[in-house]
Amino acid sequence: MAEALDLKVVQPLILEPLPVNALKKALSGADKIIDVEVNATGQLAKLISGHGICIDDMILRFDARPFTVDVLLDNVKEVLS
Repeated sequence: MAEALDLKVVQPLILEPLPVNALKKALSGADKIIDVEVNATGQLAKLISGHGICIDDMILRFDARPFTVDVLLDNVKEVLS
């Protein structure tokens, strides 16, 4: 899906200590940063924002079910439009 929309996907695997410099490097040059999480509060976005990285938009799913490709694709297209 990311290739189809010409997107870059970054998934931090270590949260403590958060690899801030590596994350900033991976996100450099991005026009828009979209946080995608399966929770209602955007916990990762809050953690990343606390380290000075601006999250432009969030896509949250809070019904304890994973995103399907179709649902995520629709949500990303909506955020990008």
